[in-house]
Amino acid sequence: MLNEDNYIEYNSEIWTTEKSMPELENLQLGYLKNILGVRKQTPSLAVYGETGRFPLHVRQKIRMVNYWIRLERAPDDSLLKKCLNLQKGIYRNAVNGNNWFNKVCHVLNSCNIEYDISNLSNLTRILSLTQ
Repeated sequence: MLNEDNYIEYNSEIWTTEKSMPELENLQLGYLKNILGVRKQTPSLAVYGETGRFPLHVRQKIRMVNYWIRLERAPDDSLLKKCLNLQKGIYRNAVNGNNWFNKVCHVLNSCNIEYDISNLSNLTRILSLTQ
C-alpha cells in the first residue's frame, strides 16, 4: 500500500461522496506517475493497470462497504451497532434520505446488489462476495 493512502483516504469509509473528487484523483495520479517515472500525458488507465490500483472513489466505496459489513457483524450491544440500527431506522422511515446508511445502500444498488434491511438473509450473499 502506498503512503498517500494514509492521508487521502483517512476515514473515507465515513466521509466518502457519491462522486469522484478530481483534485484528489489528480493528486493520486500525479503521485503514481512520478513513482513510475512516466510522462504526465500517460493515460490514467495505464497507470492504474501498471500499479494494480483503482481510482480513489472506487477504493473509498469498497472501504465503505467493508466497514458496513464490520458493523453488521458487531455485537448488538456495541455502540457502533446501535448507531447503525438508528441509521437503518431513519432510512426505513424515510425521515432523511441523506445519511451514511443511505449511501451504503446506494453503493450496493449501483453494483446491482440488492439489500433489504427488513430481510437479512441476503446479507450472507453480500458477505460472501467480499471474501
